[in-house]
Amino acid sequence: FALNGFYLYPNPTTSLLNFKSSIQVEKILIYNMLGQLVQQENINALEGSINIEKLVQGTYLVKVNDIDKGYTIIKN
Repeated sequence: FALNGFYLYPNPTTSLLNFKSSIQVEKILIYNMLGQLVQQENINALEGSINIEKLVQGTYLVKVNDIDKGYTIIKN
Protein backbone atom coordinates (compact mmCIF):
# COMPACT_ATOMS: atom_id res chain seq x y z
CA PHE A 1 0.00 0.00 0.00
CA ALA A 2 1.06 3.62 -0.41
CA LEU A 3 0.92 6.58 1.91
CA ASN A 4 2.55 9.95 1.27
CA GLY A 5 4.86 8.52 -1.39
CA PHE A 6 5.92 5.54 0.75
CA TYR A 7 5.09 2.01 -0.40
CA LEU A 8 5.32 -1.22 1.63
CA TYR A 9 4.75 -4.52 -0.13
CA PRO A 10 3.75 -7.32 -0.09
CA ASN A 11 1.34 -7.09 2.78
CA PRO A 12 0.78 -9.64 4.23
CA THR A 13 4.27 -11.08 3.88
CA THR A 14 6.23 -14.07 5.15
CA SER A 15 9.89 -13.07 5.03
CA LEU A 16 10.79 -9.98 2.98
CA LEU A 17 9.17 -6.57 3.33
CA ASN A 18 9.94 -4.33 0.36
CA PHE A 19 9.74 -0.56 0.43
CA LYS A 20 9.95 2.31 -2.02
CA SER A 21 9.89 5.96 -1.04
CA SER A 22 10.00 9.43 -2.55
CA ILE A 23 12.06 10.60 0.46
CA GLN A 24 15.27 9.15 1.87
CA VAL A 25 14.54 6.34 4.32
CA GLU A 26 17.04 6.62 7.17
CA LYS A 27 15.65 3.81 9.29
CA ILE A 28 12.70 1.48 9.65
CA LEU A 29 11.40 0.55 13.09
CA ILE A 30 9.05 -2.39 13.64
CA TYR A 31 6.92 -2.59 16.79
CA ASN A 32 4.69 -5.39 18.05
CA MET A 33 1.14 -4.58 19.11
CA LEU A 34 2.32 -4.05 22.71
CA GLY A 35 4.41 -1.13 21.50
CA GLN A 36 7.72 -2.94 21.95
CA LEU A 37 10.46 -2.35 19.38
CA VAL A 38 11.18 -5.77 17.84
CA GLN A 39 13.36 -4.82 14.87
CA GLN A 40 15.30 -1.77 13.68
CA GLU A 41 17.01 -1.41 10.31
CA ASN A 42 19.31 1.45 9.31
CA ILE A 43 18.60 1.92 5.62
CA ASN A 44 19.76 5.22 4.02
CA ALA A 45 18.09 4.47 0.66
CA LEU A 46 15.00 5.26 -1.40
CA GLU A 47 14.09 1.60 -1.90
CA GLY A 48 15.05 -1.86 -0.75
CA SER A 49 13.87 -4.71 1.42
CA ILE A 50 14.24 -5.92 4.97
CA ASN A 51 14.11 -9.47 6.25
CA ILE A 52 11.37 -10.04 8.85
CA GLU A 53 11.54 -13.83 8.73
CA LYS A 54 12.52 -14.07 12.42
CA LEU A 55 9.38 -12.26 13.59
CA VAL A 56 6.52 -14.46 14.76
CA GLN A 57 3.22 -14.40 12.88
CA GLY A 58 1.10 -11.43 13.74
CA THR A 59 0.37 -7.76 13.17
CA TYR A 60 3.11 -5.15 13.46
CA LEU A 61 3.43 -1.39 13.27
CA VAL A 62 6.14 -0.06 10.97
CA LYS A 63 7.54 3.44 11.48
CA VAL A 64 9.84 5.19 9.04
CA ASN A 65 12.43 7.79 10.10
CA ASP A 66 10.82 8.22 13.57
CA ILE A 67 7.75 9.87 11.98
CA ASP A 68 4.72 9.56 14.26
CA LYS A 69 2.54 8.06 11.54
CA GLY A 70 2.90 4.28 11.22
CA TYR A 71 2.00 1.52 8.79
CA THR A 72 0.35 -1.74 9.79
CA ILE A 73 1.70 -4.97 8.31
CA ILE A 74 0.75 -8.59 8.75
CA LYS A 75 3.44 -11.28 8.98
CA ASN A 76 2.23 -14.76 8.00
